This record gives sequence, C-alpha cells and structure tokens, in this order.
Amino acid sequence: MSITIRGEDATCLFEILSDPKTIFIEGHTGAGKTTVGKKIAEKLGAKFFDTDSYVVKGSASDVIKQYENMVDIEKLSKELMEEKGKKVIVGICLRKILKLPKILEGAIFIYIKCVSRTLDQWIEESILEDLREGIEDINYIPEPHASDYRYILEFNPQYNADIVFERLEENI
Repeated sequence: MSITIRGEDATCLFEILSDPKTIFIEGHTGAGKTTVGKKIAEKLGAKFFDTDSYVVKGSASDVIKQYENMVDIEKLSKELMEEKGKKVIVGICLRKILKLPKILEGAIFIYIKCVSRTLDQWIEESILEDLREGIEDINYIPEPHASDYRYILEFNPQYNADIVFERLEENI
C-alpha cells in the first residue's frame, strides 16, 4: 500500500490506521512527528513511543555520535516487545534503529514531509542532491541533521513509506 495524502484529506486516515498494531511515523527533524504521533495515539488508544525519549545523554564530549547510536535500542526494544496493545512510534532513522521482525509485521510507516501550509518541505532536496553528487560533505552538517540525511539517502523513507504526508495541517 502506498498513499500520498495532503492535509485536508488526513482525517480519513484514522479508519486506515485503526487496524495495524504498530504505526511508525518518521520524517526530518522538526517535521511534526511528535505532535502528530501523540494525536494519533490518543485517538486510537495506542501507547506512544518517541525515540528522542530513549536518547542516552553521555558525558560532555567533542565527538557527536550519529543519532541512531545515541538511542538506547535495548531499552526501547524491550518496552516495545512488552507492550501488547497498539503502538505509535515516532523518530528519525526508525528503519535503522528498529530491527524487530515481530513488531514490523503488519506495521504501517508514515513519512511526514511538511507540517502546515506556511512551511516548506523540511528535507531540502537541493542538499540531498548535493550530497548524492559529492558536492556537499555530510561531515560538515551538524547532528542530528547529518543522521537524517544519511538515513534518507540510504533508506529513502520519503518514497518507501506506506503513507506520505506532503502537507499536514497542524490542527489535525
């Protein structure tokens, strides 16, 4: 299933989303994943998980890790496996972080490209193209944005999601 939805059509999704046990919501940093995920979880009576809540705060260091290496994957995986009801999981780099076949069965992936009519798409296509062509050096992009870009270049979640929000109104 692959659906692209604009904001005014988003309310019809609750029927589609009421069936799967697990809903993954991903998108670039600041795209509105948490806001949307909490609202969907509330409407569906699902348990809400945000990968940002599982980021391990390390000691001060000049070395900044990639986002997926900062997440306590063991703790997150354990809590996901223990939750028997519906789950809504939000975060960046989800396909890289979660490798739980049981949870992935029958799950729906949602990718958010943009939140609200007043904002442009969060993933700047020109930067992605420059990264693909080697014009831009990913080592000069600060985390977590560099992790976002690496992930998008490797997994193409904006094309491989079941549902893609090209525009999502903030009041949904």
